[in-house]
This record gives sequence, structure tokens and C-alpha cells, in this order.
Amino acid sequence: MHTADVAIIGGGIVGSSIAYHLVAAGCKNVVVIER
Repeated sequence: MHTADVAIIGGGIVGSSIAYHLVAAGCKNVVVIER
């Protein structure tokens, strides 16, 4: 089983930006879910 600290629903402009900034701030386990 895989785990993540943050799950972002939607990989559009806002979701991608949030993921980018979380990783830049030091968050290691970020998952972006897009269908």
C-alpha cells in the first residue's frame, strides 16, 4: 500500500501549482490525482 502526506484532487493549473509549492516548501509525499 502506498501512502501520501497530501493528496491533491485535480491536476489543472491550481492543483499543479499547489503541488509544486508544497514540494518546494519541503513536503516529500505529494500525490496529484487526475482522471
